[in-house]
Amino acid sequence: MAMASADSSYGHMLIGNDTKIVINQKLKMAKNIMNLQ
Repeated sequence: MAMASADSSYGHMLIGNDTKIVINQKLKMAKNIMNLQ
């Protein structure tokens, strides 16, 4: 995929945000599991 540098950096920002969301979801799941035990 050919992108302009601005589009590329914006894409990296989106990927970073998605990663943070996934990590937050995993942390919430881990807390829920610990609460069940």
